[in-house]
Amino acid sequence: MHPTTQDLLVPLTHLAPSATNPRTRMSQTELTSLAESIAQYGVIQPLVARPVPNHVPGTAPLEIVAGHRRWRACCRLTEEGRNPHGQHAPVLVHELDDARVLAMQLVENIQREDLHPLEEAEHYRRMRDDPTTPASVETIAHTGNVSTSRVYERLSLLALVPAAREAFLAEKLSLKTALLVARMPAALQPEAT
Repeated sequence: MHPTTQDLLVPLTHLAPSATNPRTRMSQTELTSLAESIAQYGVIQPLVARPVPNHVPGTAPLEIVAGHRRWRACCRLTEEGRNPHGQHAPVLVHELDDARVLAMQLVENIQREDLHPLEEAEHYRRMRDDPTTPASVETIAHTGNVSTSRVYERLSLLALVPAAREAFLAEKLSLKTALLVARMPAALQPEAT
């Protein structure tokens, strides 16, 4: 993957979040802190994007592969008139297939402490069930530089019923407890939660 002539400051409106981004929760406090850092120093690490497959005219032509938080922070700063990049953000644009996007998103997010185990599990499922290039548990583990047992453990969390998922995301259940609840029949999980 090498930079192309498309690497440049891209208008923020030309970027769209990826539906496969594993991070579904963003702390407003951390986003504010990131925005303040960008206001002072600019975006130090460019976002990574790809041309939207089957792009529909009138919609953003680029999909963010990595850098969703940086994009949101730049959007906030632009609204406040404080984005050092104007109405743009530095972006590296690459031609990437869906399987490569999923792998890059895993690597980008897996090593960060604040990625919730359930978000991690959902992303592993996306990689495993990718219709064009399904990944084995071993491949996922290798890509994320984690153990296969961790991948299997996280995937087991997908058995949680909605009430248990909500409690786990709200940190009312620990990972250890959520794993125990996930092993229970679905009918018993709400009461156990």
